[in-house]
Amino acid sequence: MKHSPTLILAVVLLSLALLPSCSKSSANETAERPAVAVEMATVAPSDLEDTIEVVGTLTAKFEGEVKAEYSGIVTDVYVTEWVPVTKGTLLARFDRREPEAELKAATAARLQSEVAANRAQRELERSVKLKAAGLATQQNLDDARTAAEAADAQLGASKAQEEMSRTRLAKTAIVSPMDGVVAERTVNPGDFIENMGSPAPMFRIVDNRKLELTVSIPSSSIAAVTLGQPLRFSSDALAGRTFEGHVSFINPAADESSRTVRVIALVDNKDGALKTGLFVKGSIVTGERKGVLSIPRSALVTWDPATRAGVVFVVEGDRAKRKDVVTGTSAGQLIPVEQGVAAGDHVVTRGAFNLKDGDRVAVAKGTVAWMGAEPTEQIAGCHPDDRASAREEGSLRLVQMMFLPPAPAHVARLYQPARSLLASFVGMTARIGGAEQTCRAERSNGSLRLVQMRFLPPAPAHVARLYQPARSLLASLVGMTTRNGGATSTPHSLPLGA
Repeated sequence: MKHSPTLILAVVLLSLALLPSCSKSSANETAERPAVAVEMATVAPSDLEDTIEVVGTLTAKFEGEVKAEYSGIVTDVYVTEWVPVTKGTLLARFDRREPEAELKAATAARLQSEVAANRAQRELERSVKLKAAGLATQQNLDDARTAAEAADAQLGASKAQEEMSRTRLAKTAIVSPMDGVVAERTVNPGDFIENMGSPAPMFRIVDNRKLELTVSIPSSSIAAVTLGQPLRFSSDALAGRTFEGHVSFINPAADESSRTVRVIALVDNKDGALKTGLFVKGSIVTGERKGVLSIPRSALVTWDPATRAGVVFVVEGDRAKRKDVVTGTSAGQLIPVEQGVAAGDHVVTRGAFNLKDGDRVAVAKGTVAWMGAEPTEQIAGCHPDDRASAREEGSLRLVQMMFLPPAPAHVARLYQPARSLLASFVGMTARIGGAEQTCRAERSNGSLRLVQMRFLPPAPAHVARLYQPARSLLASLVGMTTRNGGATSTPHSLPLGA
């Protein structure tokens, strides 16, 4: 079969046209991936604490429910809720007219009994003298003695009745059984109260100076818990503050349904910041290990705490090498490593999700590893939280960044607009009261500090309008620090905007 010359020529020309395209595609496939921007930390020995994570609720060590021992109508209430009281403080009073009348009647009966007893005693003395003179019989003497004894018994009964009436009158006054604060008041003047019959107490007095934190520990971990160990905890109600108590009681029996053991820690609350009923999260410090080789938790690309197997990327030159590691017991944000890395190795802490074994990396200059490092120059009242967390809707976070003086000229030009913008934010939060944390922004010795400030969502419209310029400004500053390496600390800058 013969082919026409025209057809053969067309096939040849088409093949020649496709060759460059195929060569270009092949070159693209073999081209190396661009360097991946990462941050890293140095593997080094650290002092670690062995802890057991716990949650629980605070309760007052001493509190009392005040109920009535007397049935009647409340005539006066002398305290309101949330006022401090001392032991014996008068809280309320019942109608006293009936018990006062009963006391008067009992007092009169006691006086009558005293008169009768005195007369019986005189008769007895007379009978004794007459018997001695032979003018009275033994029967007369015995009768006089019996009458005197009966009169004394009646006097004792009258005194007891008077004391009962006085006690009943005293019970019309309700007093505080202890020092503390009135946490609850359920009565008002005119209410009728039955003695100990009402399910609700009249008052509840709480002494918050000593609190108890009750937590449940898995039975598998209870062997590590001993009396006196510190329990550090925090509460969302008091963001940024950490408190400490000590284990004071370990239940000798485990709960059969949950297989946990109840543990109580005693917490000193002299400043009264903590309140009864707060839910807290914390950890019991069961031991301490010194000089343990550790890596940040963020360096673990994958990690199975059960098998203690994990994966990290180690920076060697300009390349990232994937390595398997064997970890120890978790210790907060630092994870002990038993195998896989050595002291001095550099592990990737950010950007690892974009890496493959052997990829080139570009390490951000001027950054401080998150391996337990705090932002430079901590400012009083500022408590940076969860620096690597995602942006919360309707909120803005400006985190601290500090340049080594003198700052480059192209960076220094941004100082004034940055300071003005932050001053606007701080001023607005002070006026509208819509910020969880409002820390100051300042410039000193050629450095600019941008410190965390977060709005409660949603942000007011006049504040939200500043989100975009704030984001652009911070992006410029952060970008410049990574390029010129002139920052002592460049914490993660969260996206801004709404």
